[in-house]
Amino acid sequence: MNKYLIIASWVGLGAIAGWGVAELAGHEGHQGAEVHKGEESHEGHAKEPDGHDDHAGETGHEEHAAQKNGHDDHAKETDEHAGEAEGGHEGHDEHAGEGSEPGVIPDSLLAGAGISLDTVRAGDVARELVLPGRIQHDPSRVFTAASRFPGVLKDWSLQVGDRVSAGQVVARIESDASLEVYEIKAARAGTLVHREARPGQAVQAGQALGEFAETGSLVVDLQAGPSEVSRVRAGMAVEIRAERDAAPVSVRIDRILPSVDRATQTRVVRAKLADAKGRFAEGLFVKGSVQLESVKAPQTIDKRGVQYRDGSAVVFVRADGKFVERAVTTGRSGSDRIEILTGLRSGDIVAGRGSFVVKADLGKGEAGHDH
Repeated sequence: MNKYLIIASWVGLGAIAGWGVAELAGHEGHQGAEVHKGEESHEGHAKEPDGHDDHAGETGHEEHAAQKNGHDDHAKETDEHAGEAEGGHEGHDEHAGEGSEPGVIPDSLLAGAGISLDTVRAGDVARELVLPGRIQHDPSRVFTAASRFPGVLKDWSLQVGDRVSAGQVVARIESDASLEVYEIKAARAGTLVHREARPGQAVQAGQALGEFAETGSLVVDLQAGPSEVSRVRAGMAVEIRAERDAAPVSVRIDRILPSVDRATQTRVVRAKLADAKGRFAEGLFVKGSVQLESVKAPQTIDKRGVQYRDGSAVVFVRADGKFVERAVTTGRSGSDRIEILTGLRSGDIVAGRGSFVVKADLGKGEAGHDH
């Protein structure tokens, strides 16, 4: 608020307060005159006019003095408050001038703010098709442990998630025919994923006791609709990302299954996924970015460096420790990089990852200007 408007407000309040005090003083003086007049009436009717006139004069003089004093006091208060208001406003102006200039972020603070820098350069722009999917055990790498003869299951202590090595004894069964106990061994190294029998249970010849999946042998089954299936083929590169995992894993399409899901009318696009580190788990939802084609573009930047303001694409060019907003025209977009048609020159340094932080910092300056 303008300091002159503040002063004017205080003066107005002081005038109103002064008027109230003066009116109160005059009202009290008038009441005192009436009381004194009543007392003098007992001394004689002849003296009533003179006494009343003298006291009326005194009362008028006191009332005038009260009004003057009230105005003087409040005028003083008005001047004091005006000085406080002016000083307070000047302090506000000084405070507003503090802080860094919008867009000025020192190099030492970029990493902490999650901001990376990128250079405008020629690069590959890969067009992609994003499909939803789910991690499954590789059906071709699943095996079972099964009884060879009818009998009673004596020992079967494995639990789901337990790992076994090739040739490890996993169960013992007492044969009904010979009453001898024979052993069941794991055919390959793997993890128990389903447990289908319990100790003491009677089992038949060939009955499955449990199902194992080879460790790290997974597939990702992507769901593709009719128009999408026609655009993909075996051998295409796919980047797999878990919903909460930003780092992708590169695989290739192994096959497209022929059957169509009756409910969704989609087909399975399957890719094999080697996961020796145990990063993925069966049943996990993922997204697969199928790389359809790759083209060369003369000017590209990190795709994360493009922001939008009022529906138009902008990037933030860095020079001398400061980011400046620049309007751009974008072209073809890939999984990581995007083509820039106009607005930048090769070699320009721009914000990449975390560009939204720069946008917010520049927006802070606009909000302060509006205020």
